[in-house]
Amino acid sequence: MWLLLGIPGLCLFLVVVAALVGQSIKVRTGLLEKVAATNGLAFTATHPAPDAYARYGLFGKGRGRVISNVMTGRRSGTDVEVFDYHYATGGSGNSRRDFQFTVVSLLLERPRPHLLVQKGSIFGSLGRHDGDVDAAAALLTPDVRAVLDQLDKGGIEIRDRIVVWAKRRPPDRQLDVLNMAERVRDALPPDDPGSV
Repeated sequence: MWLLLGIPGLCLFLVVVAALVGQSIKVRTGLLEKVAATNGLAFTATHPAPDAYARYGLFGKGRGRVISNVMTGRRSGTDVEVFDYHYATGGSGNSRRDFQFTVVSLLLERPRPHLLVQKGSIFGSLGRHDGDVDAAAALLTPDVRAVLDQLDKGGIEIRDRIVVWAKRRPPDRQLDVLNMAERVRDALPPDDPGSV
């Protein structure tokens, strides 16, 4: 008897949880759409070209990768994208881990040496790089390191874009990560055409 009551009760509980999660996602999307409008940025719920970031370190991890709540536009003469990113690792149940980030991408005028640094990374201060170690290390100025220290479970990757990510922010703090990315851009050493 209790078993029969328990199964329908469990089903009802799961339906209620799914409805609450769906509502929470809609509320976040609505709030971020308002943040975009207030800041003169365009908004779309999904990324038009999600594979555009496939070669960046963060976007090759896990499964179930989703880019959502995308704000785009120009700021200080630079093309910017600000979005939510989610992926999962492990299997299902207790072994599954979900990761959610606020990501900012700034298009650079020309590519720079590849550099990837993550807060608390086993790669240490320099992180991963392609090619010239000295050219990549030169990008890691004290100001860039200061931004990295402020990122919560985040990182910085530099190629043809500066990609900065941090633990997902509430809608009213989403642009904090954009401000950090702009600080990274402004802290890069002068562009040397021979350095790539």
